[in-house]
Amino acid sequence: MTLCSSALVAVLLLGNAANAQDWGDWYDSYKMDYTYDTTAGNGPANWGGVDGIGEWVDFDVTGRIAALGNQCDVGTRPSPILLDPGTGLNQQFYCQDLHEPLPRQINPDVDCSRWEVTFAITPYALKTYFPLSDGYCLRPSLILSGRMDPYVLLWMEIHTRSEHAIAGKRYDAEIQMIHAGTGREAGQLMTISLMVDASAVDDDLELEWMLQQWRETAQTEREYCNGGGDRKRRLRSPQQPDLSQYMRNGNFSSYKETTSRNQARNLQFTTSSCRTDRFGRGCEPLGPRRRMFPYNLWQSIWYYGYSGSLSAPPCSEIVQWRVLDEPLHISRRQYKELTFLLSQSLDDNCQRNTATDNNGENRRPIQESVNSAFQGVYYHCTLSNFGHFVYSPEDQ
Repeated sequence: MTLCSSALVAVLLLGNAANAQDWGDWYDSYKMDYTYDTTAGNGPANWGGVDGIGEWVDFDVTGRIAALGNQCDVGTRPSPILLDPGTGLNQQFYCQDLHEPLPRQINPDVDCSRWEVTFAITPYALKTYFPLSDGYCLRPSLILSGRMDPYVLLWMEIHTRSEHAIAGKRYDAEIQMIHAGTGREAGQLMTISLMVDASAVDDDLELEWMLQQWRETAQTEREYCNGGGDRKRRLRSPQQPDLSQYMRNGNFSSYKETTSRNQARNLQFTTSSCRTDRFGRGCEPLGPRRRMFPYNLWQSIWYYGYSGSLSAPPCSEIVQWRVLDEPLHISRRQYKELTFLLSQSLDDNCQRNTATDNNGENRRPIQESVNSAFQGVYYHCTLSNFGHFVYSPEDQ
């Protein structure tokens, strides 16, 4: 694939990368008619009446979302759910996976770095978009256990408070990393969810960097509305990204090739004599693979997994959820800034334009379905099921 241009990487626009693509104006995609306000006529209880597919017009890389239509009222496995064994419909099963979601090896010459990421304040969430073109840079991706082809990261979004609840606890926020399947996984989505606990004394430095980018985005909006220049809000290409070429362009090793290296890399299955602890230590000189941004935000490789849906219209039931079981700890100050920034979306007339509820939250209520064969069925993978995949230094 074409290497990332160092000139492009160096071009920053108020903290956001200026992509060398013919980006379309993102605002048309955000003229959706739903809200998180449970008292509103277009609130979560009435999402089945929402027209269109909103943002997925531009990001319908699965080719299925438009065809499925709105499933907010008709689904059998809606998200989010309670990840809490023994509570009504919820049923916890044994871990179905053999390993953690595996990132590819870092290659700084071609990888999309944090400087190619675009930060946006939308009416529905704080979002972080990755470039759509593999000719610009190679996006982060993951291999799931039992899947042959990678899931490619499209964007991250932040919800306050958390949409999922773990063991009876609803966290202060939830970071969702939305991926599109490729190859044999085309037509599916996968979301890695990271809970956020705002009880730390100190700031989290990685999140602080992200907050700074959203601060600058909000400042750009204010300057425009005060007559300070052009409104630079261009995020996505009018053409669909061709994810079918992703494995070839990315030079991915096949799953078969990966598994054939098990003995050399001493991969961590339950039968292995070398097992790292919960912090990834042990098995020297082998170690866990280094994770690129944003996977370096993860606090654990273990998670709750289940098959569910998008947690916003059109609620398409094509999502594999992996909800990490250890939260990211941030300070209360950072949390307050998150909630403040979430309210700073402005419309074309520079008026406040947010879909949050009266508490400033953007989370879908916990879902329950009359079809107990699907809803609430999940599993929990822990250290007793698998350890880190460990790699030699040259494979880090």
